[in-house]
Amino acid sequence: MNHSRILFITCITAILFQWSCSDAPIQEIDEQNFEPVIEAAIPDSAYIGDIVTIVGKNFSTDTSIMEVSFTGSPAKILSATPTELEVMVPYEASSSSGILYVTVNEVTAASEFGFKVIHPGFSVYNMNPWEGSAGQRVRLNGSDLPSDPSEIKATFNDSLEAEVVYADGYYVDVIVPHGATTGPFLLEINGRLAISPGKFHYIHGGKWERIAEFPNGYEPNGQAGFVIGDRVFVGLGSVTTHPVQDFYELNPKTFELVKKNNFPGTTRMGPFSFSYNGKGYIAGGFYGYYGGYGTDFWRYEPGSDSWEQLPDFPGEGRGYGVTFQIGAKAYVGLGRNNTTGKLKDFWEYDFATETWTQLEDFPGAGREGAGFFVIDGKGYVFGGQTSNGLSNDLWEFNPSGKTWTRKADAEDIAPRAHMVSFSINNKGYIAAGWDYEDLPMPRETFRYDPATDSWDRRSNFYDYETSYVLSLPYQDKAFVFTGNYNRNYYVFTDEP
Repeated sequence: MNHSRILFITCITAILFQWSCSDAPIQEIDEQNFEPVIEAAIPDSAYIGDIVTIVGKNFSTDTSIMEVSFTGSPAKILSATPTELEVMVPYEASSSSGILYVTVNEVTAASEFGFKVIHPGFSVYNMNPWEGSAGQRVRLNGSDLPSDPSEIKATFNDSLEAEVVYADGYYVDVIVPHGATTGPFLLEINGRLAISPGKFHYIHGGKWERIAEFPNGYEPNGQAGFVIGDRVFVGLGSVTTHPVQDFYELNPKTFELVKKNNFPGTTRMGPFSFSYNGKGYIAGGFYGYYGGYGTDFWRYEPGSDSWEQLPDFPGEGRGYGVTFQIGAKAYVGLGRNNTTGKLKDFWEYDFATETWTQLEDFPGAGREGAGFFVIDGKGYVFGGQTSNGLSNDLWEFNPSGKTWTRKADAEDIAPRAHMVSFSINNKGYIAAGWDYEDLPMPRETFRYDPATDSWDRRSNFYDYETSYVLSLPYQDKAFVFTGNYNRNYYVFTDEP
């Protein structure tokens, strides 16, 4: 054997023996354990939503094991190599200078320089309401905002465009789009972005849609109306300076209003109104513009578009009571007038004999503006304003024994009066209404199931404020007409 080869082998053996006998273990190289290093950001200042490249060492191509944050807000990683990360400045990043952080496999590096998030030139600092559903109108408060809605683009959850319906430099009103989920609003003005100060909580269930404005530019509140077969009729009501005697038929398919002959009696707000056997009925109500409370009773014939006055309602004149039409009888009562105040008497009208009979009084507190609906041949009364304030109790009327039963209290529903109320698909609904004690006015919608004697939450009512309204159920939907400070009319649909 070659002596030099023997010497080489001997030397290698000696070296390996010495290494194995040392106290230091043999280390294997693991590139993922190398600490990340941030060297630069290009550019080193940007607006939210801009793209920035972070240059450094020991990053990863696996974005699932990495995190990046700007001024404390997590950023979206768009692409990654071991030396460069392409990221978007997060919408939540504050407009200030701060440290960049990159985390790889739970090992975090901080930049030795500050990254500046540039202020967009306007701000959004409040949102009201903070929850709702598709169609909900949301007000964003801010500073240095445009007064022209066309200059503002709004998106929801960074994907769905939201309609901007109002702007005045301090407020921007946007409509929550259909298909939304819980998330923030984003405003874009002149290519710059600002985000709402929190997430809007989206409530699923039911759909409110604004149809159009009521004719003549009026905001009539306390209207009367009824459904006769597949025909819907609405009219009367009053505004501050104009008594409304107009009467209309709504086409339930096209949602168009067709003018009918005017109501011949005194205009009124909050009368009893119901229908039976192809005819409509209106009784009593608050005369509003003319003063006083009526007891006159009228019948409408749709075939001839004509009105006939019947003998007066025998009870006290009143407005804003409750009405049930069950079988061949109508039941009316409660409400208010200037003599007795909040009323609790209850009456039955027999269509066959055209006579009124007074029944036992309603057992709860007298009230005005209660919600009411009929489910499976029983009437229900919810809330209203009593002499002691607003209420949220629920009562069931059984016409077979002319008896009342108090149901489970709706503790999670804010007390209210003069609200939207109707029944469809064997469920009862209340929404919006008037709160005399607090602002803003309630917009929540709740659904009552008599089988479980319980309520669940549905989509918020469309607009900011609606009270003193007319609600008319029609097949699997409900129509809601105008009200205080509101000239719109709406349709609501819900799954069974």
